[in-house]
This record gives sequence, C-alpha cells and structure tokens, in this order.
Amino acid sequence: MRMVSRVPRTDIEPAAPYDQRWDEFDHIYIDFALEYTQQLLTLHISSGAFASFPNNLPPGLMVPILARRYKVLADERIQRGLAPDPEFEPFADMDAQFRLIAAEPLDGFQIRIGHLFESIYALSRWGKKLDYTEFPDFGRVLLTQHVITVCSFAEGFYSNAVRYLARRPPYPFKSWQQQNAGRNSRHSKRLKSEAELFDKYLFDMGHGNFNDKLTAFERAHGVALALSSKQQAEVRNLFLLRNHLVHNAGRGSELIRSDSTRWTAVKNGDLLTFGPQEVEEMIDELINVIAAIYTTCSEKLLGKTPSQLVFGPKRV
Repeated sequence: MRMVSRVPRTDIEPAAPYDQRWDEFDHIYIDFALEYTQQLLTLHISSGAFASFPNNLPPGLMVPILARRYKVLADERIQRGLAPDPEFEPFADMDAQFRLIAAEPLDGFQIRIGHLFESIYALSRWGKKLDYTEFPDFGRVLLTQHVITVCSFAEGFYSNAVRYLARRPPYPFKSWQQQNAGRNSRHSKRLKSEAELFDKYLFDMGHGNFNDKLTAFERAHGVALALSSKQQAEVRNLFLLRNHLVHNAGRGSELIRSDSTRWTAVKNGDLLTFGPQEVEEMIDELINVIAAIYTTCSEKLLGKTPSQLVFGPKRV
C-alpha cells in the first residue's frame, strides 16, 4: 500500500537564521505534527505487516504459535481417527520438530499475538468461509483507522488553538461575551462563572463540521486563512467520510452524495469506496489547512516572523 504524505521535516538547514525558542502555540503545532507523523508511521508498519499476512510476520513470533496450533489440531484428528488434514500434509515430516517447539513456553507477547491470530484464523475460516491460505483484506480497516485518527488529531489541534488564542488580541472570547450578552444572561443561573462561559465559548467555536469551524475561526479572530476551493472541498470530503465511517458503517447517504465531490453517485446504503491515493490526497489538504492556521495566526496575531515558525510540513 503506497501512503506517502506530508510530514514536518526537522533535518533541513534553513536558508535564514532560525529562532527555535518555541512558545505554547508552537508546541500545539509540534504536538499535532508528532501525533500525525506517529500515526503515519503506524500506517506504514501495519500495511507492511498485513501485506502478505501471516507469511511476512517474524518467524520467531509465528513459528511457536503455529507449532502449538499444529499440535492441538493434529492430536485431535488422531483421537478422532480422522484422515490427515490437507492443510498439514506439507508439515507431516516435521511432526516431531513441531512438537518440540510447542513444548517451549511462550512469553506474554507471543501469548497475546497467538490469541489474536487464532481469532483472525477462526473468523476467516468458519466465519468468512475463506480457504485456509486466505485472509480478509486488511487495507480498508487500516485506511479507516487512519482517517478517523488523523481527523481526531486535527480537531484536537483546532480546539487547542482556539483555547490558546481566546484571550489574546483581538480577544475573541471577550467579543463573544459581548455579542452573546443577551443569550448568556438568559443562562446566567446555569453559567455563573467565567470558566463556565469560557466552556460555552469553546463549545460554540467547535460546533458544526470542520469547514464550519474554520469559518467561525476566521470570523472570531479576524484572519483570512486564504484556503483554496480544492482545500475546502477535500477537507469537507475527508470529514464526511470520517463521519460516515463512524456513524453510518461506512455506507452512503443523501448527505455525502450531495455535500461531497467524491461520492456524488453513491446510493444510500452502498459501501463507500476509497483507496490509499484518495485518502492521501484528502489528508494532504487537511495538513495544509492545519499549517495555514498555525502560520497565519503566528504571523498575523502573535507577531512572529517566518524565521520563528516551526518547519513543515514538507513532502518526503
């Protein structure tokens, strides 16, 4: 599975002097970049692990597990007086060796992997009715996890950025208090402290889909992120996909058909199709949007120069 995406680079010497005295806002972006890069690394490793599962798993891990499985099933067939299982015919001359390996104790990690492998094997054989050499396609599962996780990280960055900038010029929290004075007074019995009002402000800034949040962010902070129509469309596509994976079992609906640019012909209830290239393209645009928030706010609101900004993201 090819999944090359945009990640921050820290190994490039800048052309100009570089100030690395990071403040809290810089660290919000650094933390997001680390979370995303770790997730991307996890995707690459997992994709490799499942590319030819289980043949490419480390022999030191799988041989003891398979030896135990061989011993249990072989002994059961002997006790029942059954003919040899075709699955084990290639290993018939290794019976004694397998039994010796099976006698060795497993460590905790091997025990956990063994239980998981047995579960996957059983569900594949007797649940999905696959041949003993076949396993389900893990690609969709991995991409689903990737989409959901990266979107969660992006929402976390947005929430942290809103929280950090709320009480700094142009003081969006104070403006929100003034604009919502009437509404807040109606809830004064419930919202008695400024901390409670601040929580309400964060809730209002986090309401709606991610594109709605970006619009609210621009309005509250008086900045223009200058997002292209492609960026806006792909971010909308990505979060629509994420929401349908989480809340609609990854199936089509009127909402994703009408609001996306990628699933305009999907029928209600049909499984949404998406591959590594499509996911990469959508997530690349989301990473660009996060970078735009960080860069724009750093320069326009916090008075920083380009030499004071965190590197990234760069394509690698």
